[in-house]
Amino acid sequence: MKIFSVRHDYPERAGFIINRPNGRSDYTFLHFEQKMTVELNGEKIITEPNACILFSPDTPQLFYSEKINITHNWMHFSPDADKIISKFNIPENQIIYPKECKFISRLFYKMETEINDERPFKDELLNSYFNEFLIRFSRSLYSEKIPISLSVGERERLQNVRKKVLSAPEYNWTVEELAGLLNLSLSRFHVVYKAMFGISPVKDIIYNRIQNAKNMLVATDFTVAEIGEKLGYLNTNHFIRQFKSVVKQTPLVYRKNHS
Repeated sequence: MKIFSVRHDYPERAGFIINRPNGRSDYTFLHFEQKMTVELNGEKIITEPNACILFSPDTPQLFYSEKINITHNWMHFSPDADKIISKFNIPENQIIYPKECKFISRLFYKMETEINDERPFKDELLNSYFNEFLIRFSRSLYSEKIPISLSVGERERLQNVRKKVLSAPEYNWTVEELAGLLNLSLSRFHVVYKAMFGISPVKDIIYNRIQNAKNMLVATDFTVAEIGEKLGYLNTNHFIRQFKSVVKQTPLVYRKNHS
């Protein structure tokens, strides 16, 4: 994958128009910071600010601003990026409105600066910025950001509760018990916990246990049953199933591969 050209906060005067009836042989990504007129599939669309479009290779492109000056970020990159575009589920040839856009200009600035740099590892750094852009763009399309408002004291108490969980993987924590420590309802506890730590409380408990199990499998000679018992599992088969669901390997296979 190669980036051919990129510009950040690029200005155009009123009357600006791009008309490519046959498109380009590469991908074109556009981010318009003001309203633009775009024609797609014979339909004339006046976008809202911060509209984005990813034109696939050989797709007709027609967009313009008749009355106002505009600023936009744009990039052309090679058609062999189709697999990574598909991986991050970026829609093609349609108007897209990400939930957050500030990162676009920042990353395009970094790519624009780097593309003109002749120091070693230029391509590697460009690809790193490009991957970061795709990840953040995909998140801005599909991730639901949960709005929460917590005081400093509430955040500290939530962090203290999580420390209790992480420091005692052998204890059979319940969400009801954790919510009770903070005097929160179950639904409110789920919301603030995931918003603050990026993971649900149940998954956090399980992943903490599995991480401790991985460490014990490599660093000790305890049997799988003993490790499961030390981590609070009442049933060895349940421990093995849960370990495999997270790690994609059984505990014995993991120990063999990491011994």
